[in-house]
Amino acid sequence: RDAVDHPNAIIFDQAENRMHMQKAIMLWLLEKEHEVV
Repeated sequence: RDAVDHPNAIIFDQAENRMHMQKAIMLWLLEKEHEVV
């Protein structure tokens, strides 16, 4: 049995959190790109 399969594994939660953060940063950068300076 792999460590990833263990009920206490938080690997997937961490990966999901990172994905949401990356999406938020990408959106922020795209919005900044469209601002008039």
